[in-house]
Amino acid sequence: WRPEGSSPQQVVDEIDLLLTGGRLHPHTRRSIETHYAAEGGPLAALRTAQELVVATPEFVTTNDNAKTTPRPPVERQVPAGGDYRAVVVLFLNGGMDSWNMLVPYDNCYRGDLFHQYQHIRSNHALPRGELLPLFVNRSGRESMPQPCERFGVHEKLPYLKTLYEERDLTFLANVGPMVEEVFDKTTYLRGEKRVPQSLFGHRQQQQATLNVKADDLA
Repeated sequence: WRPEGSSPQQVVDEIDLLLTGGRLHPHTRRSIETHYAAEGGPLAALRTAQELVVATPEFVTTNDNAKTTPRPPVERQVPAGGDYRAVVVLFLNGGMDSWNMLVPYDNCYRGDLFHQYQHIRSNHALPRGELLPLFVNRSGRESMPQPCERFGVHEKLPYLKTLYEERDLTFLANVGPMVEEVFDKTTYLRGEKRVPQSLFGHRQQQQATLNVKADDLA
């Protein structure tokens, strides 16, 4: 099939009539005409226009694409007056190395944890100079048993440091799916406790976190 017209408007008119019965929305029509004119030759332009038309809602439906009656105004919700609080979870699928987001910095009472961090992470570890020191402000080990008095935040996350210092943010480290409490590494290696399925599988642990059932990935 070849269109009788030659201009983008004429060609799109013919395709519209053949494929949608002339029901293309004006905005959609203008967009297809623009893409048609941007192609290098008539055959490529025709193919592009046809592919765009068959991707429109007008092609896969039989009713006219017309506006219905306006939505009724939404009534303003009046707060009940209670002290309501909600926990909002933003689940981000990967992309951030959490072990380089919050790092032991100095004054750790369980040993030199920063040195351990450098030893374990080897070439992936960040030097102290690339960390923003974060004061935990411990008043005592009993009242706030943090392993270090200062942690380091990645230098590209200064807003997290600001939010923490303004008491609008906190960090929950070592959080993940759990079936039974595993007390230490020896307990885990002996297989004495049940652990999540595919424990070190990134995708599987994301699924276990989302369905809040660590022993069942279904």
